[in-house]
Amino acid sequence: FWPARLGQAGLPLTPSAPRLSVQTEGVFLSLGDPPFRVPIPKAVMHQALALLVEAGESGKVPDGAEAFARAQWDAGEIELRYLAVSLAGALRDDRLTALAIEGSRDKLLKLRLTAVDALGKLASPDALAALRELVKDEKATIAREAARPLVARRDLAVLPELLAWAKRSAGAGARAAAPAAGQAA
Repeated sequence: FWPARLGQAGLPLTPSAPRLSVQTEGVFLSLGDPPFRVPIPKAVMHQALALLVEAGESGKVPDGAEAFARAQWDAGEIELRYLAVSLAGALRDDRLTALAIEGSRDKLLKLRLTAVDALGKLASPDALAALRELVKDEKATIAREAARPLVARRDLAVLPELLAWAKRSAGAGARAAAPAAGQAA
C-alpha cells in the first residue's frame, strides 16, 4: 500500500489514522491516539481490505459492502463493530450512515469517536445532521470531534451550537481552574 508515514495522497498520517498490522496470530487494526489494537479475524479483514481495494480501483462502493459492514456490526462483537464503523467512513458509503450514527451513540468512548470520524468522512445530509447533534454531547471529547468536520466544511448551520459549546467549554475550564487556584494560594 502506502509508505508507513504517508497516507493515500502522500499526506502525513495523523496520529489517529488507522493502521494495520498483519501477524501470524491475526490481523490487528490500530485506531486512535493513543492507539489501541483491535484483533480482527483474518478472513474478515481480508474481505474488508478487498472491498477497500475494489473501491479504490473502481471509484465506487463495491456491491455487498453495505451488507458486509452491517453483518460485522450486527455480530455484536466489539472488534467487528470497530471494523464496521471504520469501513463506513473509509468507503464513504451513504448507505452506512445509519450504522455510523448508531456507533456514535454507543457507550464506549473510542467506538463513539471512531463513529464520529466516520460521520465526518461520510458527510451525507444525515451524517452532518448527526454531527450537529453530537456537538451538543455531554462528553466534551465527542462534541469537539463532531465540531471538527463541521468547521472544516464551514457549516454555518452549526454556528449556534458551536458558540454554545465554546461557552460550556470555557465555563467548565474556569470551574476546573478555580479549585486549583485556591489550592495554590
